[in-house]
Amino acid sequence: LSAVLTAADRNGQSVFVSAGFYGHQTEETSNAPDYLDWHKRLTEELFAKYNHYRSFYGWYIPNEAEIEGHFSEGYMAFTPKLTNHLRALDKDSKILIAPYGTRKIAETDRFVHQINSLGVDFIAYQDEVGVRKTVVDELDEIYARLNRLHKKSEVALWADVEIFEFEGEVYHSPLLPASIQRIKQQLQIIAPYVGKLLCYQMHGLMNLPETTAFCGVPETVELYQDYADQIVEDIAT
Repeated sequence: LSAVLTAADRNGQSVFVSAGFYGHQTEETSNAPDYLDWHKRLTEELFAKYNHYRSFYGWYIPNEAEIEGHFSEGYMAFTPKLTNHLRALDKDSKILIAPYGTRKIAETDRFVHQINSLGVDFIAYQDEVGVRKTVVDELDEIYARLNRLHKKSEVALWADVEIFEFEGEVYHSPLLPASIQRIKQQLQIIAPYVGKLLCYQMHGLMNLPETTAFCGVPETVELYQDYADQIVEDIAT
């Protein structure tokens, strides 16, 4: 982690440091006696070691919540307690979450209240195209709904764009880089509705042509080059 932060310092980048977690299903484990205390001890140790880096921008809480219309009671019981602790460590550090279940979010006042109660600065909803829960044609309606909800809230709306696809069965086969055509569609549709686009990246989805630590299939180099040529250059111009 110190190497990452040092490189980010040198390049003027900002880093969200992971604030957890252990246990896979947040709702099932949030009532475990040691669950919150473990996260507190972890973040106190990380903050003591790394907060002096200029690139230490804030925290990413990786306890991904599946939204079934609304955030679960377990998630709402746990997350505000953790964010209060993180604010006590440093009131200026930003906090990010990236939930899934994006297509199922209910457009209600209750959901707006939940957003405001979490104590986070940014919510980057997973677009779920890579995991085949959503298709590209549905993204406009989904993120338009999120945009309306967040306009009523105090929390910034971001997106977590999946740039992968599965070779076979979802979650049970290798990840492959998606086509640049699909990724461009995702970005073009979502961008008007959100403040920032994040890339849901995994090792072995993009590779520099000259990398000495190649991971994945040859198409990973093609995606890197296509992304640089067709998207990064478009943004720059």
